[in-house]
Amino acid sequence: MNEASLRAWAVLSRAAMGPNPLLLAVAEELGPAQATERLLAGELPTDVDTTELELASADVAQRDLEALSEVGGWLLTRDHPSWHDVLAAAGEPHRAGPDRAYSPPLALWVRGTVPVLTRERRPIAIIGARCSTSYGEQVAARIAGVLTERGWPVISTGGFGIDSQVMQAVMDCGGAPMLMQPCGVERPYPSMHRGLINRAADLGMVISEFPPGTPLATSRLRATSRLLAALSSAVVVVEAGLRSNAHDVAAWARGLGRPVFAVPGPVTSAASAGCHRLIQSGATSLITSAEDIFTRLCPLPGDAPPGSRAEQ
Repeated sequence: MNEASLRAWAVLSRAAMGPNPLLLAVAEELGPAQATERLLAGELPTDVDTTELELASADVAQRDLEALSEVGGWLLTRDHPSWHDVLAAAGEPHRAGPDRAYSPPLALWVRGTVPVLTRERRPIAIIGARCSTSYGEQVAARIAGVLTERGWPVISTGGFGIDSQVMQAVMDCGGAPMLMQPCGVERPYPSMHRGLINRAADLGMVISEFPPGTPLATSRLRATSRLLAALSSAVVVVEAGLRSNAHDVAAWARGLGRPVFAVPGPVTSAASAGCHRLIQSGATSLITSAEDIFTRLCPLPGDAPPGSRAEQ
């Protein structure tokens, strides 16, 4: 990929600031360079709502790329050989339910290296409550550890509670985590988890759909939920309250045809009430261990034997 194409994708990503199927369609039809020229000249097709686009320029995109480089990052685009390894079945727009339409990212801003295992398997997402309990954290860490040792990539966020426990367990087991951020990758969120997120970038990859400097916002959390589900082969919810963001990830996963699993907890625990509702809905399978996941997903070609160490 040449520098002109890289800068063009950076401009388009800055302008979109999240999923934008119409702008993506223009880029795929005309190529990133010509699409960027049309964008900057104000000559995009009329069906592209320019009022929804952020201000972007070649200079801003160059600063974004420089800021990314300062933290050892790089821009993953459709021109890159690893694009298919990461996006796999999540690279095409399609319906994800009556009220959801999935659109892939224009590009991904990355710190770290794409785990080798993603060439063979899409990762399993493990998510859960921010206000987690010791029970939930222990179960999440155990499931993440077994998946890692069995050779499965694991994806989550660096958020409080279950998600960060999952990423910690993957790294403690010698795995290469895939950690998603709802903001720029150079500004770890939450800031209290800076050490964990930096370690994830050293051992695996930290991913964001948003360019450097992008702050957290509710709309970006929602976009990240969609992408987390799309990049996964299955979603595991360990703990979730009735209003947990995990429900949004699960809904996206079901709409995209991904299996959704939920771990039950004490009936008196508010942290597990959301999992119980997911199970009661009939669209989510109850699991209590990583073995339950293997039972439902396998037999899959090349499944690593129990206890084997994941090759990184």
